[in-house]
Amino acid sequence: MALLFSAGCGKQALHGTVIPNLPPTVALTQVPAPADTSGTYAYEVSWAGYDPDGRIAFFEYAVDPPGHALAETAWVQTTANRHTFIFRSDSLASGGAQRARGFHTVVVRCQDDEGARSPFATASFTSTTLAPSVQIVLPSPSVLLARSVPSVVRIEWLGVDPDGIGSQRPVSYRYKLFGEASVFTPTQALSDPDSLRRYYAPAFAGWDSVGGDVQAATLHDLTPGQRYLFVVVAFDQAGAYSPVFSGDANMLQLNVDPSASLGPQITIIGTSFNYTFPSGGYITDPAFQFRAELPADLPIQLDWSAKPAPGGYIRGFRWAVDIARLDDETPRADEVTDLRHWSRQSTQPGVVLPPYSLGGDFASTHYFYLEAEDDLHLRSLAVMQFTVVRASFDKQLLIVDDTWFTPDKAGTGGCVTSAAGVWPSAAELDTFLYAAGGKNYRCYPTGTKSPVGVFAGYSYDTLATHFSTSVTLNLQRLDRYRNIIWITDLNSAFNYNEVYNTQFRPRPLLYEWCLPSVANPLATWMLQGGRLWLMGGGGAMASLRPYDKPQSPSNVFSASLGELGPGRVMYDNAHWKSEVRVLRSFRAGRSARAVGGWAGAPDYSLLPEMLFEKSIATDPLPPLRTGNFYLTSYAAEHLSKPNSILEHLVGGPVGTPASSVLDTLYETRSGEAGSGWPLMTVYHGREATLFVFSGFPIWYFQRSQTIELVDFVLGRLWGLSRQPVVR
Repeated sequence: MALLFSAGCGKQALHGTVIPNLPPTVALTQVPAPADTSGTYAYEVSWAGYDPDGRIAFFEYAVDPPGHALAETAWVQTTANRHTFIFRSDSLASGGAQRARGFHTVVVRCQDDEGARSPFATASFTSTTLAPSVQIVLPSPSVLLARSVPSVVRIEWLGVDPDGIGSQRPVSYRYKLFGEASVFTPTQALSDPDSLRRYYAPAFAGWDSVGGDVQAATLHDLTPGQRYLFVVVAFDQAGAYSPVFSGDANMLQLNVDPSASLGPQITIIGTSFNYTFPSGGYITDPAFQFRAELPADLPIQLDWSAKPAPGGYIRGFRWAVDIARLDDETPRADEVTDLRHWSRQSTQPGVVLPPYSLGGDFASTHYFYLEAEDDLHLRSLAVMQFTVVRASFDKQLLIVDDTWFTPDKAGTGGCVTSAAGVWPSAAELDTFLYAAGGKNYRCYPTGTKSPVGVFAGYSYDTLATHFSTSVTLNLQRLDRYRNIIWITDLNSAFNYNEVYNTQFRPRPLLYEWCLPSVANPLATWMLQGGRLWLMGGGGAMASLRPYDKPQSPSNVFSASLGELGPGRVMYDNAHWKSEVRVLRSFRAGRSARAVGGWAGAPDYSLLPEMLFEKSIATDPLPPLRTGNFYLTSYAAEHLSKPNSILEHLVGGPVGTPASSVLDTLYETRSGEAGSGWPLMTVYHGREATLFVFSGFPIWYFQRSQTIELVDFVLGRLWGLSRQPVVR
């Protein structure tokens, strides 16, 4: 057999990504050869190597390498592709009760041009016959890893007798299961496989025996938590047995784990969720279903993966939508259009479902079923209930208050105590944002009138997340609004750890919706065309904190560490794709890069050139507040690395260079954050809908400038109308 060299001598890059080196493989054949001297026998062994992505550098062979752990093997390096091995005849002649006992083994491997080695190829001989071989194939063995299996497991193997008469199938097999109480424990047997062979060979007394047409055994009543070792040996017509004992071939480590009987653990990924089911198993209980809301009239991209027991692999997946019976095995009439029957099993990791049109309805519910099967033939079922929703956008604006500030506290005479702590309290923020104005304050000095809120004059609805449930705040609720302002605060986003609807230290709902295994209604709403202004100085922190890595500072979210990446609002929608940092800043300056010029762009020069902190001259102290109102710095969520977002314009001339679709409106101005880092941006490209992000609390700046900022986004960018209310 000729030596094979693959074409090429180096690894190639695919779309700029270097492909990992693939290890080579080696195969061999052997034939008898004339013995050189009396009392010897000879075999000529030929080998061939193949490297799928490079070339074979050399081969190595060894004769009768030691089998026990940590033993050194004397390898012979060569570029030849064959060698004649001469052995002394130390076996008894076959026939009668005498059988060939002595054997010798040749082991060959190869190495490629990048240093990767192939698995071993072996051949064993006696003076009268080529020894048979046997390989466990299910579960696949590994000398380094015990397979997790249930209490009942089926083990399959393949045997070969190279010089069998009429068939290359061995005539019989013998197998045995070893446990911690056996003469050889699993650890002892694996540390020195040859000692196990010598102890039982050649008769292998006490081992179970089956004919050569049986290539499997089912083990029952294995003890949970125990470790076992299964060993199988093949015999040929001459009575020779397979002499190579190896943890990668005929010795299988087993670890009995009751949870392994549940099957693979499935993960389903969509445009607004990444959900891993709590465990494997074929569970149809509705309580274990995952629920998601998905947009109507758009293709539905679903990807999936499954995690088998350690050492195992996934044989394949199959799926169906709205199947009537899970046990209905009727083949699909058409693999593409007949979704109500199981698909053919394949290793394909995803599918694109066709769009669901709702007619006159605004929602319809369906069920997606995904089945995964591992190499032990254990199956798991994942059920996703998805509601397809169409956005009506019949209302202009929803303002979502996802902040948590100090609530009012009862005082004497039915009044409340004076606001304390840093501006604003919960009530003060409500007044600042929404107050109709001109109303008498209850329990305040006579004649004290409330100011007009900065959103006054616009048509909007409000919603406080911490007092909402999935019934009052979900995709169907969001889909009524074309525009949403989502307000967060840094303190609760950074410091609070309780769920959003508790009364003590709750995290923002945005944090909950951005968790890896949660279907994010806000992301789906934006996919349908909803326009968002995320503001308040805690939006980036709340949405990215679930992905914070231990090796990264808690105020930094980096793309290089995987904290900032696809599937996250700040990456997909805001298009902040480099690094987000939170540090204190003074004021905010309009960026020189705020030039606009794209179709539908407002005049950025109408924005205030500088956003200043409040002062006594510009913002009088609110009634009954005694301090902590005139602050001199704020926590700024800002880009801290270059973040160029370039796209080609829709319908633009062929060959036109890509242009920037992320406009910086405001930048940091000194302080810890330094100067010149983007702080407020507008994304206006093709990958997502118009998205405004402000990494600062608008209530920090002067009231008049806050109003100008609100009017710019709502009026000039979104085109909303405002009644002539004096603010």
